[in-house]
Amino acid sequence: MILVLILPFTWLNYRSFHQFVVLNTNAGYVLFWSYHPIHGSKWIPLLGGDYPSYQELIPKELHPLNEAALERELFKRGLAFMLQDPGRMLSLSISRIPEQFQFLPLSNSSLPSNLTRVLSFGLALPFMIAGGFIWAVDVRRRSIDIFPGTLLIIFILIYSLIHLLTWSSIRYRLPTDSPGLVFAARGFLALFEMIRVRTHPSGKLNEPYNG
Repeated sequence: MILVLILPFTWLNYRSFHQFVVLNTNAGYVLFWSYHPIHGSKWIPLLGGDYPSYQELIPKELHPLNEAALERELFKRGLAFMLQDPGRMLSLSISRIPEQFQFLPLSNSSLPSNLTRVLSFGLALPFMIAGGFIWAVDVRRRSIDIFPGTLLIIFILIYSLIHLLTWSSIRYRLPTDSPGLVFAARGFLALFEMIRVRTHPSGKLNEPYNG
């Protein structure tokens, strides 16, 4: 089914560029810009101000190439940036973590944006972490099936790692929020059960309570 859905776009790209392009030409641009020496060893989320534009970073000798050929050439150069200095690559990836998982208010953001971040991911994150821990405990006790939760965690880890190694941004974290909310629900349920136990007159939930 996936191949059937992808095939029309692949065929259209081949007719347009006379080269094999599966879906889009983003990879080369992203790899080139994300490891360009302009970042140094610390990730700059968005170039602006005194920095050159992203288009200005592309070498002039590559400008005559079509989109697909340019993407492939930029991919090679981006890969070369990575291999030339693995230490800088590691530092850049680590410095992307705060941007990928940003939820605190920012001075350069509007009030609605800050509230949205804090009251969405910021509010859910503690429950995600707690739910993940509870899930691990339940798996260790063999009280639940390991596979559904493991698949979600693998997706979250791989997807997050891809963007930490390339281009991190809040919007690129959003696909991992949905499976993360599954664990957040488990964490919230544990908190709810704890509150019920503490507020129940007998301290036990298995006794009738008609209050």
